[in-house]
Amino acid sequence: MGAGDPAAADAVRLFVDRAQRVGTFELGPATVGPVADLCRHLDGLPLAIELAAARTSALPVAVIGAALESAASDPPGIRSS
Repeated sequence: MGAGDPAAADAVRLFVDRAQRVGTFELGPATVGPVADLCRHLDGLPLAIELAAARTSALPVAVIGAALESAASDPPGIRSS
């Protein structure tokens, strides 16, 4: 999913739509980058995007993305030294 990829735009639109359903999320200059990164990290998978968007009522997008990055780099049961 590249920056000019139509699927990327669709994924961002899906995220924004679902985030707005659970709260007052607005896509702006401060959130467009983190949302695009999050959608890319989730491989544009609609269910994953919807689940992440649901979290925006409690957490900023950047925090959701950081939690996913952390979880991906430290799988359960594996400790980093």
